[in-house]
Amino acid sequence: MKPTKLGKDIALPALLAIYLYVLVKVILFKFGPIEVDYLMERLQRNWHNPNDILQRFHAGGNIIPFKEITRDLNHTIDLWQFPPDNLIGNIEAFIPLGILVPMVFLSLRRAWISMFWIAFFLSSGFEVTQLVLSIGTFDVDDVILNVTGAMIGYTLFRLFTLRVQPGRPVAAKLKNSSRKLESIKE
Repeated sequence: MKPTKLGKDIALPALLAIYLYVLVKVILFKFGPIEVDYLMERLQRNWHNPNDILQRFHAGGNIIPFKEITRDLNHTIDLWQFPPDNLIGNIEAFIPLGILVPMVFLSLRRAWISMFWIAFFLSSGFEVTQLVLSIGTFDVDDVILNVTGAMIGYTLFRLFTLRVQPGRPVAAKLKNSSRKLESIKE
């Protein structure tokens, strides 16, 4: 049985929505329940006491790029040990974003910079939300790792959607692409 066009039109956006829901549960709530009353209480408390946000930021936040990444990599026991789960997890969590977004939004299929900005703003939004609601800390390295994951996913999407026309070798297609790039530069 072939899926209908309507089924295809609903399936990918639904999958993206489910992925984003799971991402919120993992990043903001660490798999815990989403309690709206609790979040509203935290927001109101921090709204009336903005110094609490600043104190939390100074106590555990990070705005120095690669500070925590370097620290985590330096704490590995030997060269054969994988980097800590935090590094890998932050990258892995955003790989599906780089695959699903261009599948749902066709205009983004060839827009590297757009995918970068989507990942950047989504990840930054998560980090700021954690800080403002006092449910985590802001870490610029998490943004770097999340964007890296999204761009890996986007690269995989682009590689798997690279279509070779019948009877035309890949090298010829790549050569034609490089000619187009050169004409744009001129």
